[in-house]
Amino acid sequence: MSEKHLAFFYRDSYYLVPDQYTSFEDFYRSIDIKEPIKVRLLTERNRIPSYNVEKGICIAPYFYSEYGYADVEIAICDTSDLFPVEVELFSQKEYNEKLREVILNYCPGCLKYKPISNRVQSLNGHFEEISLNSVCFYRQNVKPSPRVFRNNLRGLGGLWHHYDPAERQPNDVLDSIKSMTYLKYDSAFRDENVPSLLNVSFKPDFFVQALSGVLSHYIENALSFTEFRISFDSRATNNDEEFDRQISDGNREVFQKNCKKYGVALAELTYAPEFDEKITRSLESLIKSYYVSVLWKDGCRLLLLLLDECNFMKELHFRVPLFEAALSHIKVYDQYGEKQFKISFNMEQDIVK
Repeated sequence: MSEKHLAFFYRDSYYLVPDQYTSFEDFYRSIDIKEPIKVRLLTERNRIPSYNVEKGICIAPYFYSEYGYADVEIAICDTSDLFPVEVELFSQKEYNEKLREVILNYCPGCLKYKPISNRVQSLNGHFEEISLNSVCFYRQNVKPSPRVFRNNLRGLGGLWHHYDPAERQPNDVLDSIKSMTYLKYDSAFRDENVPSLLNVSFKPDFFVQALSGVLSHYIENALSFTEFRISFDSRATNNDEEFDRQISDGNREVFQKNCKKYGVALAELTYAPEFDEKITRSLESLIKSYYVSVLWKDGCRLLLLLLDECNFMKELHFRVPLFEAALSHIKVYDQYGEKQFKISFNMEQDIVK
């Protein structure tokens, strides 16, 4: 039988409360910020070697009792970053049985769904997409499969591994960018003083401007094999007025076509003001990994460009103990319409349009 356990979320990781404490409060009072503590880390991907059968993959707050118990030593620098959470531990067999039940109840109707069999292998792929309380951000109801800008961006980086863009003709570079990311530019020329720098021009456009900034950052920070750099003659004019114009009723059809074309979405994230530093810090790794880009920040309101909507939402779900404590809400505007979530492990959704 699965067992519920006391745990805590600290700076984007889950840990079990040590067995000697019967409550989170007792554990909290025992912490000395001057002394590191030994705890057990809980992970969603335990990298269990297994041929043809996925093992050790789960979605919080459901973890495994058979593995995922790495003993680690951590320093609690700020006890206000500790958030209590109840987790449930399963054996792999129990997890498989529960997952099978969830799949049969939830997944039929999804265009990616293939009926599962009695074989354990038929569960593969579901472990990392749907939680044991039926939360899934990957369900597909219409064809074709939506594009994902982050995937296309990384595909461009992979393409350039085969030939250095710093050594290609400007138009060849533009063609490769267009073919992989659907970003279209008017012209480009080399900088005489810096041959590896490509100067690019394009007509003012909200999405092209925002995504060009992402592209430039990606080239500079993720492609260590090349000295190639790209500079644009237009700067992004990101502000709340332009954001609102994009999602306005009068522009909705054009907006959704652009979301579909580039594989992106817009979102508005709000939270309690006293959590600003913690929320900002937690999002840093998602920004660096190109799941999201911040367009505008106004206090405790963030306007976001989602570069990988499904995986970004899953990453928010992983961070529920923090975001739920911060009373966080998110509105997502994508190619299909508008969705609103109160961030919690249930991620209840209210489809507006």
